[in-house]
Amino acid sequence: MATSELRTTVVSAFDDRLEAERAVDELEFAGFKHHEIGFVIRGSDAVRGGMITDVVGAKDGPGAASGAIAGTAIGGILGAVVGLFFGVPGIFVGPLVGALLGELLGGRGILPAGKSTWGTFLGTTAGIIGKFAIGLAMIAWFALAALLG
Repeated sequence: MATSELRTTVVSAFDDRLEAERAVDELEFAGFKHHEIGFVIRGSDAVRGGMITDVVGAKDGPGAASGAIAGTAIGGILGAVVGLFFGVPGIFVGPLVGALLGELLGGRGILPAGKSTWGTFLGTTAGIIGKFAIGLAMIAWFALAALLG
């Protein structure tokens, strides 16, 4: 004989975000677990108060971050490879174009994609400056060793 479990679903609508947050708190206080409570927020309240990403188990923040990182990384790498065929300017510009296209094709808007591209530009520039500085230090070290040696 199979046993059946009685399941009940309760749906409620609230006038504002604070009311909804209180209801979630009361359900948790009453003994409901995080995975037993679901809610939907629409409009500007969806991102204003942080309730979505604050809930234990919510994956919207980490999912968005990992998707953005993956899109930028893949676009930047592909852009760098394609940039190799365009000489020195291509090596510098390729990752920027690739990061921008990776973000845009991943569904991000132009402003967030531009911010990621700006980060790629700063990282690429810092890498070039760092490599140049290390190269100069190696030349100076070699010259000093040759003069003293």
